Amino acid sequence: MQGALALAGTAGAVLCLAGHLPGPVRHWAPHAIVLAVMALMVPRHPDPDVLLTGAAAIALACLWTAFAGCPARRPAAVADLAVMVVLTAATARTSHASGTHTAHGSPAWEPMSFLFLTGCWAVARAAAHLHARLGLIRPAARTARHRLPYRSLMLRESGGLVMVVSMAAMLA
Repeated sequence: MQGALALAGTAGAVLCLAGHLPGPVRHWAPHAIVLAVMALMVPRHPDPDVLLTGAAAIALACLWTAFAGCPARRPAAVADLAVMVVLTAATARTSHASGTHTAHGSPAWEPMSFLFLTGCWAVARAAAHLHARLGLIRPAARTARHRLPYRSLMLRESGGLVMVVSMAAMLA
């Protein structure tokens, strides 16, 4: 089951990347980093140190997107990348301490925490779309957003959803 969920997450990363291509490197490079890190999770027992390095790389990509990403897409992309940082770091922790219990005898990670994280991600994505609808972004960015092809938008949105949900399900 874990392998199928990791493949689904990788497929979601491919969809996200396909939604940003063709375009400037500064728009699609962060998603290429996420795809590379998702590919590291496909083996049955990924190395925790490699996953932590991948989480750090995604964190840098998140910062890059926050400061230099596409203005019309920035809030949603930052929400996607930020949750991927947390989920990748959590994957490193669970692969390092698989079967580990806390002092109280409960598992190291509770499934409800990942449902909470996915819910927070959904709220952040909804807030990003509301932010764009209310016109709180610069006018030049707003016109660029309206010219975005429907195919690219659907690839990005569906890819982000598949990637985050499969990662959360893999850890729950």
